[in-house]
Amino acid sequence: ARYLGMPVIEVDPDDAEPELPADGTYLLCRASVLGRSREIDLYRRYDCTSFAGDYPVLADPDFNRNRHYQGAGLPFIPKVPVTHREINYLKSRLEEAGRPPLLIKSWDSNKTDFARADSLQTYISLADYLLALGKSLTIQPFVDVKHYARMVVLGDEVVSSIEYVSRDP
Repeated sequence: ARYLGMPVIEVDPDDAEPELPADGTYLLCRASVLGRSREIDLYRRYDCTSFAGDYPVLADPDFNRNRHYQGAGLPFIPKVPVTHREINYLKSRLEEAGRPPLLIKSWDSNKTDFARADSLQTYISLADYLLALGKSLTIQPFVDVKHYARMVVLGDEVVSSIEYVSRDP
């Protein structure tokens, strides 16, 4: 936004919301776990386009992102944390994420990796292995798309975008 000469308002997530004119369109950038508790109210109040910033998704064990968006009636792809290697627990995580194929995201302090699990057995095996290595994990439904783009839109203008094209095997 600064690069494009747009005004930027930095607000601590624990401060009161800024007074913004209701006739504008705003980009809401979330930056903390505490700030997410008010994001739906801000989204509705200011007609915001919600941009997921760099916040620790799994740092707050009491926060359920899926219920948060579902309760607000917002579209989302469920992302489910996986923290234990026990088979019944691993199966229980599918209640929120859905059945395979799944996208498994794993990370540690050095890098982030993604894997596709096409069966229950593959999911359990990969999750067990990655957790044994000390990785953090989330699972979500695998969405098979050949081409997509991510865009930041303010009003009727695309101000930032990136396009992805998958390689055919």
